[in-house]
Amino acid sequence: MKITKRILAAMLGLTMLIAIPQCASANVTTVVNNEVAHMSKFVQVWGKVEEKNDGKIHIKNSSNINNDMILNISHETIIIDAVSGLPVPLKDINLNEDIYAYISPVMTLSLPPMSNAKAIIVNIPQDFKVPNYIEVQSINQNYDGSITVKSDDGLVEATLDRNTNVFPYLTKNIVTIDNIKIGSTLFLWGKEEKGKMQTMENTKKIKVEKSLIMPYGYSALIKASVNNVNIDGKDIYLTSKEVPFMQEKTLMVPLKVVAEACGYNVSLNNKRGVATMTKEGSKTYSVTINSDMINLEDTNCYLRNKTILKNNTIFVSADLFNLAQNAKVVVE
Repeated sequence: MKITKRILAAMLGLTMLIAIPQCASANVTTVVNNEVAHMSKFVQVWGKVEEKNDGKIHIKNSSNINNDMILNISHETIIIDAVSGLPVPLKDINLNEDIYAYISPVMTLSLPPMSNAKAIIVNIPQDFKVPNYIEVQSINQNYDGSITVKSDDGLVEATLDRNTNVFPYLTKNIVTIDNIKIGSTLFLWGKEEKGKMQTMENTKKIKVEKSLIMPYGYSALIKASVNNVNIDGKDIYLTSKEVPFMQEKTLMVPLKVVAEACGYNVSLNNKRGVATMTKEGSKTYSVTINSDMINLEDTNCYLRNKTILKNNTIFVSADLFNLAQNAKVVVE
């Protein structure tokens, strides 16, 4: 098996991110001339289980990146059966078993390298095509009622119709393709469309037969552009002083109106130039005018641009809402 050049480049380039003193945000997307430019949320690896203990799986990796890799397993790691999609407990993963994993693109510089496993696929029959695991970056409604979704890394384009078997993770709720939205994570079983050339440089096109929908992992979906902010499908009213704008290739959005639309209370200390956002059940965070830092309860992170005061309105770079509020942010 060969990993695509794009995944390989991402893996090699992002192994160094663990040493960067900032929060790595994989969930802010910038669309420029219809091209998506951002960090992929996860990448695929595979290998044979060499060792398993203390919430870690050591695999002999077949992705030509490293011969060995340590997968960190947490309560958030999803482990499913390759055929049924049903959950599998960690204890049932066997030594010498071949597994697929979707991991964080951020790896340690240790030998072997370590990365957090987002999802693991096990019990793979011989010659079985394992499901793809994607985060949905865009959705197109087709004339026949089907939808075509594209993955956040641009490597998968999948079509689901009303005959696709769509089912939820760990619940008995009835779900359909109408429940899929930007930011959804899906396992996709299907066939590559015939007549479509599949190369290492092209997007893989799949006709989906079965899809497992995971619980939505973001607090909100924010689509922002110059002149507009939309939160969970609703356009936010902006005054002339609150209109977003580009600064040094970064979209600046009004802090107060967006945070309040997400349910946060905003308090201002004009003397110190500090804005503090609070919400019951969520982490408190603050920003300071003319600083590119965001202060969270347990850490500090760099933003893409400094927080500024313009027309008596505080503007922040759009990535703040991913880092501080775990929102899916799409900059259009």
